[in-house]
Amino acid sequence: MQNFTIAPVGTCRIHTPLRRGATRHPYDVTLNRNYGFVHTSREVIQQLDVLCGAPPVEEPLRPLVYRPNTTDAFFEKKAVPADFYFIEISSSKHVSLDNAPIQLNYAIRYFGDFFADRQTARRFWSLGKEEQAAERLDWLKGHRQFQKLNKPDQELLAHIRVRELTEADIARDIADVVERVGRDKAVIVTHVNAHTPDDLPIASRRRLIDAVHKGAAAVNAQLYDPTPAMLKFGQIRAMENDGLDLTHFTLPFADTLADEWFSAFVAPHVTVDDGVQGVAETTADESAVDIGSLRALLDDGRIAEASSGVRAAIRTGKYPPDCHRLLGLIQHQLGDYEGAIENLEFVRGEHGATEEDDALLLQSYYSLGNHTAALAYGGSLMSDERETPEILRTSAKSAEALGDEGRALTYWKRLFQREADDAAASAVLAILEKRGDDVEVIDWADQVLQHLPEHVGSVLAKWAVGVRQRSIGYLLQVASHSRRLDDATALRLAQESIAAGLASPAAALIAPRVAYIKSDPAIVGWVGEQATKWRERGLEALEQRDLAAATDLIQASYRVTPDQGASIRAKRALEQTLRREVRQAFLAKDHARVMELTDVAIDTATDFPEIDSFVGRAAAELGDLDRALLHLKKAAEADPSSAPQIQLARVAVQASDYLEALRAYNAVVSDSNALDWAKDEASRKLVKLLSPAIRASRESIEAGRVDYAWALLDEAGRYAQNAERVRRERDRIYRQLRKELKAVDATDIALRHAAAEIVLRIAPEDPVALRIGASSAMRLHRFKEARAMWDSLLRVGGDDPKIRSAIAKCDLWIARAKSKKAA
Repeated sequence: MQNFTIAPVGTCRIHTPLRRGATRHPYDVTLNRNYGFVHTSREVIQQLDVLCGAPPVEEPLRPLVYRPNTTDAFFEKKAVPADFYFIEISSSKHVSLDNAPIQLNYAIRYFGDFFADRQTARRFWSLGKEEQAAERLDWLKGHRQFQKLNKPDQELLAHIRVRELTEADIARDIADVVERVGRDKAVIVTHVNAHTPDDLPIASRRRLIDAVHKGAAAVNAQLYDPTPAMLKFGQIRAMENDGLDLTHFTLPFADTLADEWFSAFVAPHVTVDDGVQGVAETTADESAVDIGSLRALLDDGRIAEASSGVRAAIRTGKYPPDCHRLLGLIQHQLGDYEGAIENLEFVRGEHGATEEDDALLLQSYYSLGNHTAALAYGGSLMSDERETPEILRTSAKSAEALGDEGRALTYWKRLFQREADDAAASAVLAILEKRGDDVEVIDWADQVLQHLPEHVGSVLAKWAVGVRQRSIGYLLQVASHSRRLDDATALRLAQESIAAGLASPAAALIAPRVAYIKSDPAIVGWVGEQATKWRERGLEALEQRDLAAATDLIQASYRVTPDQGASIRAKRALEQTLRREVRQAFLAKDHARVMELTDVAIDTATDFPEIDSFVGRAAAELGDLDRALLHLKKAAEADPSSAPQIQLARVAVQASDYLEALRAYNAVVSDSNALDWAKDEASRKLVKLLSPAIRASRESIEAGRVDYAWALLDEAGRYAQNAERVRRERDRIYRQLRKELKAVDATDIALRHAAAEIVLRIAPEDPVALRIGASSAMRLHRFKEARAMWDSLLRVGGDDPKIRSAIAKCDLWIARAKSKKAA
């Protein structure tokens, strides 16, 4: 007789309990024509259509709707109705393309390179509404990753829309579901209302659960909310990662749900015979096997004893599924990857897999050299919302082994974003360098160095780009980070740069390594000989008025032999010549010539009096206000008298850089030696600039540049006549930021945390910002940061049992993280 069949329609939160329950209850889980996990009520209806025999969606949409590797043969299977359905609705975020529901997770993976950057992803989804389509398309057209997509994929990405389903939408969809499958043949399952680390519910999830409750009640549908069972079981035991994972159930809790579901919903539809009782008895006998002791043997390195104990248990025929799990681990450690795969696949199919099982099975496929299976399995796990660092790492390595650079790049980038992994950073660089995209290489290297300042591979990659582009100035910037390189590597790069005719960058690598050079007479001789060659060739170039070559060569010689008289004299001759040429060009109003000459000098760190003044004034005449400000600021720092400050202030006003203008004018007003005309101008301008400075501060606040806005107001308020108006503006901004902080969507934890940090930068003891910042930091699992904020709040607001409790929780998670790291 064929078993009773149950079709899960949802995520792992119903698939795993039902699959595990099928090993001890009289039903089968049917996945006929089930193409993957679904989340929203619209996705549920879309999958029910397919389960009932509807044709697949159009070919271009399939990667965004169906699990990877879903073929036409999948849809050729005959539709066979299940006896019962468990239907989960776990999201109200309706993502669609041309009105057809698509999977958010699949879309992100399909456009992996595009969504690899978090800022890009945030911006894309923030412009997801239909009325924002034109604005988003304009933004996409200027995005480098979008431009790299082929035309069909550009069309797909540009037409993706997102909106929140309303309570009425969800109710209509539930009514549709019940009509399709029958009220008595389905259970509607809600998401679980697990609490965040700061012991608060997720408001949007609570609203969704309420909407599902109401929708089911409206049509008298059977409903199950796993929240009460989770609370009874204990969140720390029911949810993965010691309760911090608010999405995935632990296997013991999944088993509890399976038993509860069977008793409440399935048992009335099936005949309970002796076979069921037999399963129960077997389960009771399983406790005789002490898995913990066997695992301890393995952890102690006593593999033979652990293996013998596990196999003995399996031979009895009465054993828990953890025996096969442990045997798979033993076989993996022994290099028996085929045996490990067999046992782990058995565990996954019969009982459901843990994160450790998934990672181990994936590693076994990879270690066996079956990269195709490893990559497919890794993709399947990620499609099922299993995306751990180990899964990403092994999937990336498998993709590389198969020559699939696109997926390798996506997986390595995602791994780096998760944990700033050194190997992932290097792997991405290798792929980008192979593609020959220098802009991408530099962008990625800069990203890596922000998180891993000692990452040598990024410095080497940037150096290689600089050599290819023959950019002396850029190479000298990179050389400033060359202390990250070991001495031998630095000298090797120096030799390569010399061969490429780039003297100054080579010298910049050599100069800081005096101790290493002196340790080897051969290197000492080579450096001395090279310095002499550079100096002699540089002087020849100077005579021939080839100032670019002369500057590069003479500066290189001086860098490595700064104490030699010949190097000093050559450098002085170079600087005098450059100063004379630049002055003549400036007086002749040949500003382009001034920039040409000073570009060479600045690139090679050649200096002479008034160089910044010449560059700043020439750049201003040519309309390059950013560069003009950069150099006029340096000129004003070198000469604090009135004239340079006034020149800087005037150009700053032209460039709408009111902060720099206010600073310069304030410096003149406060200078007792300033000339009267300069003081008069500065006093007038400080009052006149107040209104545009306030406007600029408001614009900066809107753009998230709060530190700049606050500094601008500080500088404007230094002038006594402006002080009262600035005080009122600061109070207004403070109130506005606090209001905006309170208005941030509670579901956007990262944005909420960022908004709290903004307020705390201008008001470090603001109790509201401290509370929101601490709470959001806990939700982001930044427990050390959260603890510091709770401590501050305790000092500001006095003793509070709730704050003490939050601090205790932070201490608990910090301690657990340390113990896990130590293990």
